Amino acid sequence: MNVLSSRRAGVALAIALLASTGPAEAARRSTPTRPAPTKARSASTTAPTPTTTTVAPRPAEEAEPEDASPRLLVSDTTQPTVKVYDLATMTLISTLTVTGPARLYTGDSGRYVVATQRDRDTTALIDSGLVPVVHGDHEHLEARAPSIVSTFAGPKPTHVVAHDNDIVVYNDGDGSASMLSERTPTAVRLIASVYGAHHGVAFPTPEGLLTSLAGPGDPLPSGMSLVAMDGAVKMAMPHCPRLHGEAAATNRLGDTVGFGCDDSVLLVRRSPNGAYTWDRYQFPTDRPKGTRTGTLVAAKNAPFLIGNYGGDLGRFDIDGSGWKHLPLPAAQAGFAFDPSRSGSVLALLRNGDLVRINPISGAVTDTVNLMPPLAAPGGEGSASPTLAVGARAAFVSRPTGEVLEIDLKTFSVARRLNTGGSPLTIAIAGR
Repeated sequence: MNVLSSRRAGVALAIALLASTGPAEAARRSTPTRPAPTKARSASTTAPTPTTTTVAPRPAEEAEPEDASPRLLVSDTTQPTVKVYDLATMTLISTLTVTGPARLYTGDSGRYVVATQRDRDTTALIDSGLVPVVHGDHEHLEARAPSIVSTFAGPKPTHVVAHDNDIVVYNDGDGSASMLSERTPTAVRLIASVYGAHHGVAFPTPEGLLTSLAGPGDPLPSGMSLVAMDGAVKMAMPHCPRLHGEAAATNRLGDTVGFGCDDSVLLVRRSPNGAYTWDRYQFPTDRPKGTRTGTLVAAKNAPFLIGNYGGDLGRFDIDGSGWKHLPLPAAQAGFAFDPSRSGSVLALLRNGDLVRINPISGAVTDTVNLMPPLAAPGGEGSASPTLAVGARAAFVSRPTGEVLEIDLKTFSVARRLNTGGSPLTIAIAGR
C-alpha cells in the first residue's frame, strides 16, 4: 500500500554606462558665461589621460543549498526500535524507541513515516528530520534530528493509507479509523466505526471516507461504502468478496481507487465534480485455485495499477479498458513501481531474485540475484525480506540483519548495510 532535484537560482549584476553630448548653453539667466582663455598649442602635445572607471567585482554567486540525503528507517522483529540511517554515508543517525515491533509506511510528503504497532494497539508518527525549507521560489530539504511527533491509540492498527498528504490508519480491533494531515501532524481525529471490527481499510475523499463494509463476524470485508465524517452511509459498493489491498491513481477523469477481491479488482472512480461510479475487472473462473488480488500499488501519472494475481502480477488499466496477467519466473514476495524508469515495475521473487518488468509487454528486462530462496512466509510479525524503492536505488531487507542497496541504473548490488537484529520492515524518507 504518493522518491526530487535541487534547482539553481542565479544572481545577475547589470552595469549601465550612460553618456550624453550636446551644444553648450549660450548664456545663463543670472550670470553670463565667460569665454575660456585661449592657449597656444605646441607642435607636440601630450594626449589627455583617459578617465578610468572602476567597476566593482561581480559578487560571488549565492550558494545554492542542496537537498539533504534521503534516510532509511528500519524496524525490528522483536525490539521496540526504529533505526534511522543517512543513505549518503550509510551511517546510523538515531535509534527511536516505540512501544513494540512496528511496520513502517512513508507518507506522501516523504517527511513522515507511520509506525503501526498492531500488538500494542498503538501507532506512532515519526518525523524523519528531513524538513522542507523555502529558498526563493522553491524548497530544499534540511537535515534535522529524527523524532516521534505523536503517538495515538487504536485497537489493532493495521492498514495505512497515505493520499494527498492525508494519512488514515484503520483499526481492525473495532473498525474505527485514525486520521491526520501531514500539514498538522499532531492533530489526530478518530472516526468511529460503522461496520464493527474486521480487517478493513478507509480511504480519504473530500466527501468522507471510502470505508470497507463487512457483515457481523466477517474477518474480511465484502465491499466498500462511502461514509460521511458524521457516520452517515452515502452509498454502498458491494460484491468484492474478501476485500484486501488498495491503491489510488489520478487521470483527467478524476481519481480511481482500486481494491483487491477474491474474484476481481473493484475500481471506484470519483469525477472532478464529486460523482462516484464503480466497476470490476472480473477474473476468469478457470484460474488456479486461490488466485486472487490482495495487494495493489500505484504511481504518479501511471495509467494503471499493479497488483498481485496469485504469485504473479496483474496490470489493471484505470480507464476500464482492460487488465493483463503478467506471469513471473517465480512467485513474488513484494513489488513496487520503479521511479528510475517510468512505468517499469520491480518485483522481489521468492527464489531470491529482484527483477524489473515491462508491464505493457510483461517481459522481464533485468534480473539480479540477492539471496538464497526465501523461506515460506510466516504469520503476522514474522520476519521476511521487504522491498522499498527510492529515486535511484531499491532496498531489500534480510531477516539476517542486513539491508541491500540495488543501483537501479546498473541493476546490481551497490552497498550492504549491517543493521543488526532482524529487520521487520523498511521505509525511505526524503527524495
